[in-house]
Amino acid sequence: MSSRRLAVIVRLSLCFSAVAAVLLTSVPAAAQESRPGRPYRGLFGPEERNAARVLAVNGQVGSGYETGVLVERRQIDEIDLNIENSSFFESESVFSLFSGGISYVDHTDRLDFNAAFQSTARDYSRFAMVSSHTGSTSVSARLGRRTTVSAFGTASYQPWGAIIYGSGASIAQQVSRRSTVSAGYSYDLADYSGLAGDYQHQQTWLRYTQGLTRNLGWHGGYSYSEARFRDQSAGARARGRGFDLGVDYNRNLSLTRRTQFGFGTGMAAVDSNVAQPVGFQGTQYSVTGAAWLNHEISRTWDAAVSYSRNVAFFESLRAPYFYDGVNAGLSGFISRRVALSASVGATYGDAGVRSGTGDPNRLVTGAASTSLTIALSRYAAIGAQYAFYVYSLGDANAFWTPYAPDMRRHVALVSLRAWAPIIERGRRGNATR
Repeated sequence: MSSRRLAVIVRLSLCFSAVAAVLLTSVPAAAQESRPGRPYRGLFGPEERNAARVLAVNGQVGSGYETGVLVERRQIDEIDLNIENSSFFESESVFSLFSGGISYVDHTDRLDFNAAFQSTARDYSRFAMVSSHTGSTSVSARLGRRTTVSAFGTASYQPWGAIIYGSGASIAQQVSRRSTVSAGYSYDLADYSGLAGDYQHQQTWLRYTQGLTRNLGWHGGYSYSEARFRDQSAGARARGRGFDLGVDYNRNLSLTRRTQFGFGTGMAAVDSNVAQPVGFQGTQYSVTGAAWLNHEISRTWDAAVSYSRNVAFFESLRAPYFYDGVNAGLSGFISRRVALSASVGATYGDAGVRSGTGDPNRLVTGAASTSLTIALSRYAAIGAQYAFYVYSLGDANAFWTPYAPDMRRHVALVSLRAWAPIIERGRRGNATR
């Protein structure tokens, strides 16, 4: 079939967003927290953790090379010119990066507020330019000595016409010196304009934690989540119930308190009606848990490793993902003005079952990245980044659009970053020194 028109449009694979989300959330929040503040003053970037109020603008320009770019080829039907056929293939290209944004943070004794907006464009030499825009805001209020209320909201426009929203709120009440009750709700929505598919996910949870000793405690809770997937064929829905009863342990392993170790346990159950083309019907149970080890190598270097077992929902998958994940990271300063960071992670699990076989639909993902930042001044820096993403899925029909069952992506970028404070004043009452 010959074509009267051929439109080749670069589209960034949303599956990689799912991969990155899994890998980043594999580490519990407590394990991701590093020492507050920077060891060297006057380096690139604002002191947003310590300043009471910062309003700043930022920009980035650079050039890079990317493989594994997902490209859409559109072809007009010869007989019916109103019918347009699409196919996808992987390609590679040099690109130019342009990014800019504005951010605002405001810290008081009882309120923490953050807001930001960022726009990014990639101009591929062989294909079209693609752009993304993201806005976010969050607020945390301390209502008295024992009550904290938090809320957040995000909205983004991504390549492939995807508009993604996220919002949530939580409340934590300290009952006694060692016990806390918390509850929360979150809602996510992905709308794919121009493609037949969308995604909705909501979750609510209630949790009680009780400390027994300085390092040992237990927790009990319940969570309910629901994910809805809609495409041209039929709607699919999965409901998750989490019975969160387990042990929490977190302890410094050395006299200098440079090493911290912790773990937690739980259980999850997922009800699903996803039967075609992949998925499962009925209820699946899974033991969940996490363990992490952080080590402060020196005043300027940190290393961390973590393991997580959980279930997750993503807009690019029409089935829940039961996975085991491992993460490791290293970051620090080579010299006063040169910073290095590196991380690697992988997940292994099942995203439903293979069509017509009933066998598990294995999904394996991996990601590795490294970045080098050289501070020219407090307001400008040169950076070099490299990232590698990979996934392998037994039955690619689990994706909402025709991805390949295996994909690898390399991204290398060299850029110049800069920021400028419009307002930078005050100092937080609990700022680190």
